Amino acid sequence: MSSTKIFLDNTIQIERIIVPSRRAIIQPHLTAEGTSVISSTYLLMEYRRTVVADFIAVHNLVKSYKQLGAAVAHLSSGRARFSKRMIERRQMILGMAMVDCEDADESLTRVGVLRILELYLEGGLERRFMENITTLTNVTDCDLAKYPLIQRADGYYELTTTCNKKRVRCQLPAFLQQNAHSLQRIEQFIKQHAAGEYQELLEKLAQVTTDFSQARGQRTCWKLGDIIIALEAPPDALIYTTDKDFKTICTALGRKLYQE
Repeated sequence: MSSTKIFLDNTIQIERIIVPSRRAIIQPHLTAEGTSVISSTYLLMEYRRTVVADFIAVHNLVKSYKQLGAAVAHLSSGRARFSKRMIERRQMILGMAMVDCEDADESLTRVGVLRILELYLEGGLERRFMENITTLTNVTDCDLAKYPLIQRADGYYELTTTCNKKRVRCQLPAFLQQNAHSLQRIEQFIKQHAAGEYQELLEKLAQVTTDFSQARGQRTCWKLGDIIIALEAPPDALIYTTDKDFKTICTALGRKLYQE
């Protein structure tokens, strides 16, 4: 019997968690016989600073209003100063919580929605991230993946989602140094085929390969995120993603993407 190793990118994680129509398509691929699914603590960090942070923002927004309708109106009005993608994701999260209220026979009220959102935050989101995951690698030993979610005395949640290079002690510099040859391959491929599209990325690569300690901190680490993910995926695993940038990186490395 043939086996398939899938390295699960967060574009797929997000879709299977908050987009029911996509979940119906994705899950059979992850549960097929002979399939093992792999993720990493670096991907967990990305998930926490995007998905978990969005759930926190929606919870805290609903809690700040006396009426559920006012929170819905706030998200729908575009008053939030965030990217279009982030606003859409938060609107979907609030809608998902409202549907879950009805499915759980909860009253569709501010209190009912807060209760559902708190169930997600108090472990539900972590369980959903780990669903079907058979191996969680830890080659970067990411600090942000370890920080606890905190519920303050006033009921609001908070989570550390910023990375200060002077404070963190992750193993990213050592990991990238071990993969210096692969970084050079990526850099040369981009220079030859897509330099105009990835100019900022090339600048970060040049900075890091000159001094690997410069990889720490969100300004550099997050910019190199797709490269880090591609490098930490096991050589015999297929990366399952909808992020088009992985095609360039994986072509440079001679790696293959998973096809639905």
